[in-house]
Order: sequence, then structure tokens, then C-alpha cells
Amino acid sequence: MVDTQLDANLHETLTRLDIENTTLEHEVITTMEQGKEIMKKLEGVVPINLLLKDNNDDLYLMIRQMSTQIKFKTLSKKIGTKGLQLTKRSALSEILSVPEGCATVFALLNDPENKIVVLVDDTIPKDGKVNFHPLRNDATMTISYEDMVKFVEDCGNEIRYF
Repeated sequence: MVDTQLDANLHETLTRLDIENTTLEHEVITTMEQGKEIMKKLEGVVPINLLLKDNNDDLYLMIRQMSTQIKFKTLSKKIGTKGLQLTKRSALSEILSVPEGCATVFALLNDPENKIVVLVDDTIPKDGKVNFHPLRNDATMTISYEDMVKFVEDCGNEIRYF
């Protein structure tokens, strides 16, 4: 079910920031496996997005290419924390107010205190396109990498690259 207010807030933000986007409507998907056919129709990178927490319960949104292998212990050291791990599935709805499969940069609209640090895979091409669910998992929105950064910065969240 689409939350029309969240959908409106996202579109208002994209318009205000002059972020060009295209949206592909599709069946509800919650896993990358389910989205393989959809990915063939999209331009650019379809990153894996994971909501993580550390031993201090600090939150991180990791955006990485499918081909990038990550060991949480190594990533923890690289970003200066300990005990990085996946959050519970319920955290997506409890913290970000989005359904399963929608831990994307757009969900930062639901983090008004800017508690979530965004971790971006530095192998994602900076001159290309990236794809994210727009607060719901029955569509995928394509924006430029540059606009992704602009969106995160406008939300007020810190970005770190790995």
C-alpha cells in the first residue's frame, strides 16, 4: 500500500532540488533475486541497500554495488566503529517508516534527526545513474549519482565512502 503523504513528500523534495528522475512501476519486490528481471529494464547501478547498526546502536545506510563484497568487521574498522551488523527487519518500518526492501536514500526523509550515516560504495560510477525504491517496493526510481548525493546532503545526513 502506498502512503500518499510520503509519496508526495518525496516528489516535492525531488522537485525542489530539481532532481530529474524516471520511475518504473512493477510488482512488489523485497529481494534482489525477485528484481532480476526488473533490473534489465533500468539504466545504471541497482545497488544493494542495507540498514546497519553498531555496538552503540548508531545507524548506517549502506549503499553498495552487488559485486562489492563486504565483511562487516573490515567495514567497521574502516569507518571507525565496532560490531557493525544488520538491523532487525522490523527496523525498516520502526525507524524509516518504509516496507521491507525499501532501505534507500529516499527513506532518509523519515530520519528528521539525521541519525543515519550513509555509507556509499566508492566503486559506484559517479557519472552514472543509480536506482532506488521510492519509499515503496512496487516501483524503482532512477536518478543520477550526483543527485543522490544532493538528496542525502539536503536531508542533512552524513555521507562516508568506503
